[in-house]
Amino acid sequence: MDVETHVTEIGGYSIELCSVGGEHTSILIPLLNIVFDMGIILHDTHKFKTVFITHGHLDHIGSLGLYVGLRNSKNHETSTIWAPTAITDKIKALLNSFELIDESILSCIIHGLDDYGHVKLCNNYVCTSFKTNHKVTSQGYIIWQNKTMLIKELKDQLDAKLITNADIKNLKMAGKAITESKSFPEIAFTGDTTIDGIYADAKRAKILIMEVTYVDD
Repeated sequence: MDVETHVTEIGGYSIELCSVGGEHTSILIPLLNIVFDMGIILHDTHKFKTVFITHGHLDHIGSLGLYVGLRNSKNHETSTIWAPTAITDKIKALLNSFELIDESILSCIIHGLDDYGHVKLCNNYVCTSFKTNHKVTSQGYIIWQNKTMLIKELKDQLDAKLITNADIKNLKMAGKAITESKSFPEIAFTGDTTIDGIYADAKRAKILIMEVTYVDD
């Protein structure tokens, strides 16, 4: 089977992916050290610490055991796997069966992520989940970036030249709040779903990754 890997530079992110409907799906985001789904092992997959699983079909989790084994054999930090809560025990059972066959210990941490739950990633990034429409339990993920920005009222006044940067500095020195934190959807991955299963915030993401199985038919 030929494996075609695509590396895309888009929206300030490098994304490496390999996806063929019904065969394998895996998406690497190097900046965030995360992987969406583990249907296939790419050349650098073992370097990524955190995996987000959308659902339990084999083309999305078929290489999970090998991934954990590779990280263990290379003495990497323990992997963390996030998945729909309803299937976490099944994933643990799957890895336990691989341990019995391989006669090894597949050390990893498996967490359930409920719909609309969130996981703190590196720097100012957070990952949330949302329920999707599929034949089995499934969910998609959104990567958010938290940014500290000048309060809108002050920004508007600054843009209108009603105040100056010196005025803002004086407000800060006086102990006044001049900034606020806002979250922006950067990357969304739907996994397998129907079009009406795409959460509204995912549609607003800077980068929306979808698997379109029959686009060439």
